[in-house]
Amino acid sequence: MNENKRQPCELIRDLMPLCHDGIASDVSRQAVEEHVQDCEACKACWEKLCGGDQVADYMFDAELSRQAAASYAQVKKKTSRRNTILIAVSVIAGILLATFGPLLISLFMMFTMVGSAKIEVHDNIAEYELYRSGEQADKQFRDKWGMDESIFPEKITPEMEVQDYKMVYYDPWDKQFLGYLVVRYDEAAYEAECARLQAYPSTDYIGYYSVTGETDYELLAVNADEYSGFVYAMTDGAGTIIYAEQIFCNYIMDIPYQEYMPEAYFLDGFDASDENPYWKAHQNH
Repeated sequence: MNENKRQPCELIRDLMPLCHDGIASDVSRQAVEEHVQDCEACKACWEKLCGGDQVADYMFDAELSRQAAASYAQVKKKTSRRNTILIAVSVIAGILLATFGPLLISLFMMFTMVGSAKIEVHDNIAEYELYRSGEQADKQFRDKWGMDESIFPEKITPEMEVQDYKMVYYDPWDKQFLGYLVVRYDEAAYEAECARLQAYPSTDYIGYYSVTGETDYELLAVNADEYSGFVYAMTDGAGTIIYAEQIFCNYIMDIPYQEYMPEAYFLDGFDASDENPYWKAHQNH
């Protein structure tokens, strides 16, 4: 018989709950383990305490308990660290949203507008006054970046023989206008209109958007802005007057203007493409 059998059963049974809960010392655990191997009565008490399972399944595996405790601590530590990271990310995201939110919203709206904006083409001469700047015009046409559109006729009158007309509008993020009106006048009306246009206080225009002083027609009047573009009238000298405009901003015209207006109606050298040297020169400046 093992010497541990000499220890009183009462003492061994008092130690069993401590061993079962994993809080007994190594000496006490070993004493109980060896005792129940030789004492059928205490072994039965131990099996009852353990719910009838095999004693070997509960043989005071303190190391397993320590591993389980360590694993729990590691999981708890990882969870705590993860929660800390989530909180930090949330705080940073909140700061970024508060700081850059309005800008991001503006950019989103801008690109949404670019994607949804449509080029409008108006060529019904009966609606001419709706697209000529002024209080009578539709809202988006009332002001064209402050450009003076009085070079164009105020109204279309019966004696005017309109040969061609087009007004193009586009607003991807800033309003842009491209238009022309070609009118054939009788001799008296032609002379009167030429006199009106020649009396107009024309502005400088050469060099703006690479425009030269040469034209395919005789230039009668011009209102030019080094930033916003041109409004002008020119004649073939034989009774026909061509009114034209290119009004935009930011040094680039987003309307593919060559597709909507005959080349001969542009001032020579005009370049408002996204590669125009005039814009590049202003960028460098």
